[in-house]
Amino acid sequence: MNDLAKTARPATLDDAPSILSIFLESVKQTDVKGGINLLSVIDWIDNASDQYPLWVFEKDGSVIAWCGLEAFYGLPELEGVAEVAVYITARYQRQGLGAELLALLERHGVDHNRHSLVAYILADNHSSLQFFLRNSFIEWGSLPSVVRSGGAVSDLKLLGRQLDDVSSETK
Repeated sequence: MNDLAKTARPATLDDAPSILSIFLESVKQTDVKGGINLLSVIDWIDNASDQYPLWVFEKDGSVIAWCGLEAFYGLPELEGVAEVAVYITARYQRQGLGAELLALLERHGVDHNRHSLVAYILADNHSSLQFFLRNSFIEWGSLPSVVRSGGAVSDLKLLGRQLDDVSSETK
């Protein structure tokens, strides 16, 4: 693991503006402009836990990336599934950090009895789709035209990964 990943720490309320900024930077890659704001990010931080962490990564005292896991769907039968989020500021993309963050989330998932990870990706966010596909996720489904924002309409892709191979690596 490189020095960037070693600076991982749980997000705090002080990190909320940086998390929001990185999220909004990623939204610029799509035609959809969401309603995520500072209160949304504060809610994410408040709801983070050991089971479903929200971590930030710093370099030179600045948050350059964040990642986390969230509960998927809320049914007891689906407790082994977690939704994954990985966001990196543009300056640090395509340098291997995303794969490290994803590997960290995968190991955390296995350690907390998760068997699958899912990612929801806007269909027109080609860089995110390619990132997850390059990192052993496959398309599990597509919800056509369900995303609507500011006159834009987009499909929502559901990508997933079984963690069986990660589980055997950590034993």
